[in-house]
Amino acid sequence: MIVGFGPMGQHLALQAAKIGHFANARKLKVTVFDAKPDRYAGFLLQYAAFTEICDADFQAIPTTQERPEPDLVLREIARSDGAPRLISVAVCWDSRGDETARSATGFLHNMEYDDATNLSFALSLPKEGEDPPRVLIHQSRRAGFGALFPKRGRGAAIGPEFAAFGMLEDTLSVETLLHERQDQVAKELHEDYHQRQTAKATIQHEPLPALVPWNQLEERFRESNRRAADHIAVKLRALDYYVTNDRNINEFSLNYDQRDLLASMEHESWCAEKLLAGYSYAPERNEKEKKHDDLLPWKDPRFKAKQKDREQVDAIPAALRRAGYGIRKLSYK
Repeated sequence: MIVGFGPMGQHLALQAAKIGHFANARKLKVTVFDAKPDRYAGFLLQYAAFTEICDADFQAIPTTQERPEPDLVLREIARSDGAPRLISVAVCWDSRGDETARSATGFLHNMEYDDATNLSFALSLPKEGEDPPRVLIHQSRRAGFGALFPKRGRGAAIGPEFAAFGMLEDTLSVETLLHERQDQVAKELHEDYHQRQTAKATIQHEPLPALVPWNQLEERFRESNRRAADHIAVKLRALDYYVTNDRNINEFSLNYDQRDLLASMEHESWCAEKLLAGYSYAPERNEKEKKHDDLLPWKDPRFKAKQKDREQVDAIPAALRRAGYGIRKLSYK
């Protein structure tokens, strides 16, 4: 659930559509709440495949003095259709996003304008019950309400299910701007691909634009590797594994069916990325016309490139280890 569909809400929706591909093969449900339906309509004009990838819904949320009323969201959280649901609510209300700030001070004021609204809205959501939602709260700076979110010392009103995101101190750090932390695993995944494809020495009629070292790679292919890196945690969670900060731990072990399950999840995530970029299926690949012969469901008999996705799964442990991480099996004892 995304409350507020300005630039931040739209970015979250795109990211969710790319990595929200799970072992149960059910479509991710994305419900957007905003007071301005034209924002959602414009988003779908630009990303027409979004409703194909996700079970998407828009609900116009009432406002009082530019502030959203939580009743509609509360009813949606409480709704039960008999199926288990894992709910995340991202609160990124943006009442000033359409206004132009003529100075740095005005820009920051517009960013901070909704901080209190986002926090108060989030705290009105249920904190108890069988499956309380995980709540992500957009805050502009750590110096404001964002100061309430460090894990140590925060009061009982802000429980562990709440997390702040998007703060300037984080987004404008050199590490973030250069994608350094995010790129650690993405680079290793690409390095594995580069080595495998080079070793195969397959003769191509045209050189593969992705078959170059990372520092020569086009940004679109870097983004694809980042998407694959982001999706690793989803894949691992499907089989009760998780990423640890100890590179010396590797408890990852898959049988044939498990390997294919994770490979199918990778393929669906890759397909979502391509569809959102405007690609469509065609029997013959044509990059200029954004046509791709692999844009088929995993189980479609016409899809012949499964080994590529299996190799992507095989690359996960070594890529994580080289980036400084390990894999541990979740224990329920």
